[in-house]
Amino acid sequence: MTGPRDRDAKRVPFDAARFVAGGNYARRVVEENGPLVRAICKGYARDHHHLDDLYQETWLKVYATAGSFRATGTFRGWLSRLTRSVCVSDYRARTAAARNLERYAGQLAVTDTAGADPDPLELTEKQFLHHALREAIDDLPARERQALTLRLIDERRPAEVARQMRIRPATVRSHIRHALNRLRKRIEDPQDPLHVLLRFRDDS
Repeated sequence: MTGPRDRDAKRVPFDAARFVAGGNYARRVVEENGPLVRAICKGYARDHHHLDDLYQETWLKVYATAGSFRATGTFRGWLSRLTRSVCVSDYRARTAAARNLERYAGQLAVTDTAGADPDPLELTEKQFLHHALREAIDDLPARERQALTLRLIDERRPAEVARQMRIRPATVRSHIRHALNRLRKRIEDPQDPLHVLLRFRDDS
């Protein structure tokens, strides 16, 4: 019977330079350790699409930070910590976005008429819109959601977003453009809850 130590002995030792170079070696590292990464991500994922995003984000992080691995510890231990860090960062970004959207909820949920009782129908519509917008942002791919949240909701400069995400400012702008395009397509879809935004825009 094969035990955990036997399986560990058969795994390919991690070599950062060879992994970054790609090819069969990198593919084998991912195949051997992918189940571990996916199992950790599953504990943080909302659904299978989000799970795929977290899984891909983790391996991008491994690629970007492979040089920080030290052979004094096990690769799988390092990989486990890195995976949890990616998942926790994603959770915090989504939580921060939710908090900021909650702050704006009051603006969506009240009328502009001072001293007048709010229209119950308008309150309901705007609260529904707020909820739909939050869900739409949550449904964005992880990197696009993070870039959009940091830039437009947290109001950080592109250079700051780029440093935090460890990517180029041009990539930040690309992520935001793709995110806005996705939201725009949903708004233009008559079957999507966000389609109601067109009416609010026309009424403004």
